Parts: sequence; C-alpha cells; structure tokens
Amino acid sequence: MIVDAHVHCGIQNVEHSYEVVSPLLAEAGADAAVMFPPVEDVYDRHDPTFTDAPDWQACRHRANEYVVNLAQRTGCVYPFLFVWNDFRADLLQNAHKGIKWHRHPDEPAYDYDDARCREMLEAIVARKLPITLEETHENTVLLVDKLAPEATFILPHLGRSNGGFARLAAEGLWDRPNVWVDTSMASVQDTAAYVERYGIERLMFGSDYPFGVPAEQIRTVRALKLDSQQEAAVLGGNAMRLLGSPTGKS
Repeated sequence: MIVDAHVHCGIQNVEHSYEVVSPLLAEAGADAAVMFPPVEDVYDRHDPTFTDAPDWQACRHRANEYVVNLAQRTGCVYPFLFVWNDFRADLLQNAHKGIKWHRHPDEPAYDYDDARCREMLEAIVARKLPITLEETHENTVLLVDKLAPEATFILPHLGRSNGGFARLAAEGLWDRPNVWVDTSMASVQDTAAYVERYGIERLMFGSDYPFGVPAEQIRTVRALKLDSQQEAAVLGGNAMRLLGSPTGKS
C-alpha cells in the first residue's frame, strides 16, 4: 500500500478538492493519503499582523470537518486536524489520525504563551497523535525539547522549513526516535544522505500537493534504489505503522 503523507485538501479559499487530487494520487499509485486543510482556509498567511476572528474560526472549523468527512466517506484518508491559535482541543475527534502545525517565518505566529496551547499539546500527547510540524527552527526546538517532548513529530520536506536538513543533523534532531520525516519537495541528495545515516524506519513518502505532484515526488523515493522491502516501507509501510489504517477502514 502506498500512502502520500502530505496532502493539502480544501474547497473554500482555494480549489484543492478531493476530486482534483484523487486522480493525481491514483496516477502515482497511492492508495491513501494524509490530508489536512490548506493554509488559506486556516489563517491569512499574507498578513503578518493577522488576528484571529470568529469568521476565520468558522472557516477553519469547516476546513477541518471537510477532511474528516472525506475520510469517513472514502475510507482512504488519514485526516489531520490543523491547529491554530484558538487551540480547540474540543475539536479533536476519534477520526483524527494526527495534527498539522504550520507557519512560515514571515507569517502570523502561534501564541506559545497561551495556556490553551499547553492544554492542546497535552491533549495531543494523551491521544498519541503525531504532529506534522512546519515551524521556524527556534520554535521547532521549543516544541520538541520543551513544550511537547513526549509527542511524535513529522518534519516535512526533510526539515527544510525547520532549519534545514544539515542543521538539524548537526544538532542531532534526526537521531531522536520521536522525530519522523516526510520526503515532500526534498532533494534526492538530501534524502539519500538521511537514509545512509539514519536508515528508513522513520522516513515517509509525501508530495506536498498542490505544491508538489504525487507522481513526480514519488520519484525521489524510487531514485534511492532501495531494496523492495525498504522501498515499500518508505512508500507506505512506515506511515501505516505510525498511523494505522485510514479512517473508515479496519
């Protein structure tokens, strides 16, 4: 089974619907995908002074519900809850397979001093949900070292947005058993260096649709020339070991 571990899917402020992405996943041979809302449905990424408001909270809630409903309807989606500054732990459902936690350095920031942030992280850890974390290097270290050291993290793009593959390697972050990685938009060179040093046990294929096309991004994994068992693990086995079966399937 092939699992794309990094897909944005939503229909409000952008048109990244399941009907659009599903044929692209099929073209890549993917049987299932981790899906979370696109950033554009969660906050205004182009406004660094963005302040959360009820209309954005409603949009975010609809976006997260869209992904959960897809999972329940199709049986081939791992829905991740996209968390933002309202830190709504009450929105966590049994259907959720993980968490999306995301911002770029020039975008609105998470309020890590908010008590609700700690409560949200405690709820995530209690449910043993992995966190796909795309944050600044400073905040990545803050989360992994101090705020949620018991959580499992997936750093997308081989850590490109979290400080870079080489920097994280030099700091020993990849050595930690609770830090996983997806290959979305990563180079073959860096991915091969990761495999040589750390093995394949915590490495997962991802496309970062719509920024990457699944059939193109899967070539990064196949270019590694792994043996069949290792390739199968990276393409889907590791994701299933971490996440179980997609929501809606036993």
